[in-house]
Amino acid sequence: MTRVLSLILPAYAVVVLASWAGLQLLTDRFWPATLLAFGPRWALALPLPVLAAAVLFTHSKARFTALLAALGLIVFIPIMDLRLGLAPDVAADAIRVMTYNVGGTRMTTQMVDELLESERVQIATFQECNLQDAEITKRGWHFHKKYNQCAVSRYPILKAEARDPADMWALGGSGAVTRYEIDTPLGRIRLLNVHLETIRDGLDAVLALKWRGLPALAENRAQSALESRVGRTWSEEGDGALIVTGDFNLPVESAIYRENWGHLQNAFSTCGRGFGYTKLTGWFGIRIDHVLVSAALQCADAHVVRQQHGADHRPLIVDLVRHF
Repeated sequence: MTRVLSLILPAYAVVVLASWAGLQLLTDRFWPATLLAFGPRWALALPLPVLAAAVLFTHSKARFTALLAALGLIVFIPIMDLRLGLAPDVAADAIRVMTYNVGGTRMTTQMVDELLESERVQIATFQECNLQDAEITKRGWHFHKKYNQCAVSRYPILKAEARDPADMWALGGSGAVTRYEIDTPLGRIRLLNVHLETIRDGLDAVLALKWRGLPALAENRAQSALESRVGRTWSEEGDGALIVTGDFNLPVESAIYRENWGHLQNAFSTCGRGFGYTKLTGWFGIRIDHVLVSAALQCADAHVVRQQHGADHRPLIVDLVRHF
């Protein structure tokens, strides 16, 4: 058993370290890393319990245990993106922000109102939203909707602009970007709500056509990069604290994400706990919905709400305070 582990463990270590490096350096640059980033990363953890059981029957437990423990930490923390944020100590003047892609699900005004009230949310952005202003404003919320992008706020929405996504639609993309200015207890805040191109068509092409689908994946990633550049341009207009929310359809390891949004603080990465999966498939989850903030703000707490109302995304909720 010792001889077998001496062969298997180093091989597993190579796979784990290569996966880690690929995720961090090559996601959205090299297709194998991209497929790993958007796929079931938990598969890399499957050998761990088997190897741990095998270690019990060896004479070199200490050496093998140390290596296996180190590999387990790499798999769960940087690869599977486990976050270990401290217990929250939220200030009384924090504002609570939520982003939620409802996926075209019929979210009634009552459902939205109950969700926001139960989670004590003051500002919420929705993607693929079907709410109607006449209904939600009667319940004391300020509201704006354009191109199926919604903003709901307890604080006055002073300004709202929506970018016409027709050019992105013509390219087969999404490209929904809406910008607001909101008067909050933390001062006047710029808020961006985005819904950017999904990788779904590119992945479907690869699954259906194998290597012949790679050009479609590359085209899809180019569209995603274009929409992120447009979104960043819209985020840079105006002064003061900035919050960017929405369905980016990008994990934090993505080169597209880092090049366009990496200058902002990712709230869940900073103070979230757990994996924070916001998008669920039938057999794995991924964190592609984000709340990002400029240096004027900082995250006090972040968590994902389990309820989905039939959507394939979960709401992400963040507490923000002034950064002094």
